[in-house]
Amino acid sequence: MKRTLLLVTALAAASASAAFGAAVGAAGEAKSYGVAVTADDALAVADLLAAAALPADRTVKVAGRVAAVCRREGCWLTLADPAAKAGESLRVTFRDHAFVVPREIAGRQIVAHGALSVREVSVERQRHLAEDAGRSPAEIAAIQAPRVEATLVADGLIVVDGPR
Repeated sequence: MKRTLLLVTALAAASASAAFGAAVGAAGEAKSYGVAVTADDALAVADLLAAAALPADRTVKVAGRVAAVCRREGCWLTLADPAAKAGESLRVTFRDHAFVVPREIAGRQIVAHGALSVREVSVERQRHLAEDAGRSPAEIAAIQAPRVEATLVADGLIVVDGPR
């Protein structure tokens, strides 16, 4: 009985490990998370961030390159335009923590669909997110003031290109 339980546990762990590795996929392979999302009619993150007034509290589909991923659980990511000013990005979280993404999608192009909001983020929350991102203690301590941040609470996303 113990041997059977160990075998089942080992098979389950191997299967989960293989599934996680396959989540990144090969170049050109589209991998989705959460609800089904298509790449058509997505607004470029650069255009969204450049808007004089962000279309807050509305549902949008946005495309961009993943700049960072939560290093603890894969429970958020940021999309940034390399041409945008430093620190300007769109944080993407996942509705009701329904899914997570592998850290290996950093640098890949995605399309995410969800509710966009613009809110003030407290110093405590910024420090928590910086810690999740693997920032140094000095960088975390340098966070001294709340900031306004655009966030997309995604229902789903699709990875549309291979690693860079």
